[in-house]
Amino acid sequence: MAANQNVTQLTQQSTTDPTSLFYAVTGGTNDTGLPLSVLSPYLTKTYTGFTQSGTGVVARTVQGKLRDVINVKDFGAVGDGTTDDTAALTAAINFVYAATYAPKLNLGSGYYRITSPLPDLKGPITIEGDNPRTCQLLCSGTLPILNIRGTGTRATDITLRNLTLNGNSMTAGFLVNQDWTQNVIYDKVYWNNPFNAVSIRQAGNTQFRSCLIDYVRGTQGVYAYATNTARNGQNDQIDVIIFESMVIQSNYVSGPAPTNNPDMLVLDGRVQTVQFNGLRLLNAYRGLVTQNTSGVAANFVPRFLTGTALEVENMYAQCVNMSSCLDFWINNIFIAGSQTQDGMMLSSAVGNFRIDKGTINSNWLGGLNTNSASDIDLGAVDIYNNSLVGVSVKSGIYVSGSGIVRVRGGLCGKATWLPAYTEPQKYGIELDSGFTGIIISQGVDLRGNATGSLYPGVSPALGSSVSGCPGFNPGGTGLVTVGASPFTYKAGLATENVNLYGGTGVVSTINGVAVANTVPAAFTLAPLQSVTITYSTVPTMAINKV
Repeated sequence: MAANQNVTQLTQQSTTDPTSLFYAVTGGTNDTGLPLSVLSPYLTKTYTGFTQSGTGVVARTVQGKLRDVINVKDFGAVGDGTTDDTAALTAAINFVYAATYAPKLNLGSGYYRITSPLPDLKGPITIEGDNPRTCQLLCSGTLPILNIRGTGTRATDITLRNLTLNGNSMTAGFLVNQDWTQNVIYDKVYWNNPFNAVSIRQAGNTQFRSCLIDYVRGTQGVYAYATNTARNGQNDQIDVIIFESMVIQSNYVSGPAPTNNPDMLVLDGRVQTVQFNGLRLLNAYRGLVTQNTSGVAANFVPRFLTGTALEVENMYAQCVNMSSCLDFWINNIFIAGSQTQDGMMLSSAVGNFRIDKGTINSNWLGGLNTNSASDIDLGAVDIYNNSLVGVSVKSGIYVSGSGIVRVRGGLCGKATWLPAYTEPQKYGIELDSGFTGIIISQGVDLRGNATGSLYPGVSPALGSSVSGCPGFNPGGTGLVTVGASPFTYKAGLATENVNLYGGTGVVSTINGVAVANTVPAAFTLAPLQSVTITYSTVPTMAINKV
């Protein structure tokens, strides 16, 4: 009777204090001394249930509640860094895809040794660890350990979060292969010592958030490639890659070329809409490379590279090498430390290139080589202390080809805020002798370069001008020797005021229109504009460069 009263009392108590029944069974503080055989009939789901607090909640079993989270250790993973956990992770991933609920796999904390590729991630799934420092997949071999790829349809809505992919034991290949995907997110994912880190093909909306790739031992950190041809029943292209607060680096230090010549980010072929929001590319052969080895049409080359805060530093060759790219618009850029080449090298297949605010400095040769690129616009970019190979060897900006180059504000010359140093750049801006395009320089400080401020080349096109640039064509009056009549005089890159006096029969024409029929005469020439002077006896000609 006492036992039944105890049971009745205990079950009533468990209604308001669910822990009391647990204590009774396990010998806790509320132990009634009743044997389990007496209590077992009462251990139903009524007393082993879970009820969330709040209005409208529904009671569930504890087992159902625990199944909300699928942990890899439920499938036998050990995570001690020694045990081969490949089979356990394989079973866990397969189970998640077979389940009709909770497409999420929790890795918790652990060092899981993986010796062969895991099942393809092909549909919605989140694989999450507790922290990149305490949750690592220790990968070995040469094949991609993680394949995120579609079969029959795109692989969609895959997220990796709070974990490290450790490739220290890999001898070749990429750690992650992403192919024919949509909406793939890497959130606080670290690639530790990968041979190569990530390959991307035929993908839409790939995001890297607060990720680290350190360090690349092979040839590529992130490689994105698309041919613009039919593939998987669709066009082979890449749309939208976002790099947000990310670092990709190798282990190069100043000296001989690094082993394998690693490039940190390569965009190849039809790769479009790439956004940089805090991306650092460090210590490698080259940092950012854009190219078109697939040979697609020019307007489908890497395009729409936009964003802010792009840093590329300490490269053996160029920090940025663009052999093919359209629409590059970056705000706040830092390019420094090319050990053997120009900091930024463009090409004739580059166009609509914009940088607003930034620094290009301390590169072995020049700062920026336009290399026949078209439509270049730099605003408030400071380019200084380049040509470190030797004083007066290379210039801050070297311009060639026939495009339009605008340089607005900033400086191409000595940085006065640095401790005393000798500026090694040959010119702030140097026009190639064959440059036939338009150069416009406005408000750029061109002082302090080793040889001069701006080298005008031979034949820049009409429309070119230099104005408000300290160090270039300082104002003042000079005399011009007037040759045989008719004599043609062409202004330089600055606006010039012309004064004629003396002589007889003097007539001055610009573009066939007389601007003065006598002397004395005064008129203004726009940059590169010509005046033809005819006369009976030679006049005196003075100019004042504005």
